[in-house]
Amino acid sequence: MVPQDVVEEGPVYDLLEMLAPEAGPSTINDDHQPVNAETYKKKLRLLRNKKAAHLYRQKKKLSVKNLTDHVAMLEKLNSILKKCSVTHCHHKIKCIK
Repeated sequence: MVPQDVVEEGPVYDLLEMLAPEAGPSTINDDHQPVNAETYKKKLRLLRNKKAAHLYRQKKKLSVKNLTDHVAMLEKLNSILKKCSVTHCHHKIKCIK
């Protein structure tokens, strides 16, 4: 059972509901045991950290891809410029297409 005051209903609530141990009956009054809010805060913090780590890895992967693409473009441009200088071309604008 997840306390409503700690986590709003939604995907995180559903996940915590699945992960949370059910509160067993109390020996007094046959009521449910109180939910330990600190445990849920820790689980929620862990989920946030995992999501943050995942987003960091995604951004890093995208950054590496962008840099790789940029390097490939610069190498292609360098190759074109070398061809122009080898043929002693003075109309570089026409060569760079």
